[in-house]
Amino acid sequence: MNENKQKAYQIVEILSRVSAKWEVSIDEILSPTRGCGSAPEARAVAMYLVQDELDIQMMKIAKVFGGRDPSTAGKAVSRIRKRMELDSEFREKVESLFEKA
Repeated sequence: MNENKQKAYQIVEILSRVSAKWEVSIDEILSPTRGCGSAPEARAVAMYLVQDELDIQMMKIAKVFGGRDPSTAGKAVSRIRKRMELDSEFREKVESLFEKA
């Protein structure tokens, strides 16, 4: 399997896990509109994980997540990274997405 297909499958896995944990649909996470409730946080977490785990450029992340501006995606990733440093409960929630059962 080529690298792009592998990363696409990994993005789908990240989206599925974040969607389940935050109880929002994948469509809400990928929506070009801001959304309400837990959708914006779920979207930011998914962006963070895609960037952190898969090392994908912000330009591509922004495109995947509803065609956002790359600076918007970058700010979302930075916000999640900072929150994980300061909030251990939140960090555990994000890290639990990839714990083995």
